[in-house]
Amino acid sequence: MVSASTYEKKRSRDPASENVRIGASEIHGRGIFARHRIEKGQLIGAFEGVPSTDENHAHLLWVAEEDGSFWSLRVTNKLKYINHSPRPNAEIQWVELYALRTIQVGDEITHHYGTEWEEEVRPDALGLQSREPR
Repeated sequence: MVSASTYEKKRSRDPASENVRIGASEIHGRGIFARHRIEKGQLIGAFEGVPSTDENHAHLLWVAEEDGSFWSLRVTNKLKYINHSPRPNAEIQWVELYALRTIQVGDEITHHYGTEWEEEVRPDALGLQSREPR
């Protein structure tokens, strides 16, 4: 079974520090923004942090393994500020973030959190402001 311990072994230098910056988001709170043009399919960065047993942390990434098991990572790098969009420009593959299309300098980088999140934990359900990036 691949697990959180495999994550520790596969960690490498994270390009997120070179590719993104943190800034004020029109979607919610803080977000991550492209520091330079990012091409479709390009690795934006890797989620870094510590494996966690906490199910309700604000910056938690659930990682699906090939055998169908899941584990969670409490994200500690810049990527923890990625916001949700129903029309994302990035996708997560294991613990890495890739561009779904070309992202221009200054564009907010977004990910689709999943249908369960959209149906049950949407920002408007929490009384938070939710706007799509322009």
